[in-house]
Amino acid sequence: MQIEKCSAIKLDVLKGALLTNKNGAEFRISHFEVNLEDLKSIHVVVSEETDPDKLSYQLGNKVSLVWDSIQDWSIQFQTHSD
Repeated sequence: MQIEKCSAIKLDVLKGALLTNKNGAEFRISHFEVNLEDLKSIHVVVSEETDPDKLSYQLGNKVSLVWDSIQDWSIQFQTHSD
């Protein structure tokens, strides 16, 4: 499946998604932030997944990352019901 360039989703859809960096470390998206002094820079707040084999995952410390800095990471969307 290919995502079209002009596609858009709500940021809330990404909450809980699993991110994996180039080294294989896994993180869960907690929420998003915007610094009021730099409104063009979106930050994603993530928690390192400390035990991904458990069904109810345990999360480590939260870290804020600039969205542009994680463009080469992979993302796995999590289904949820509203």
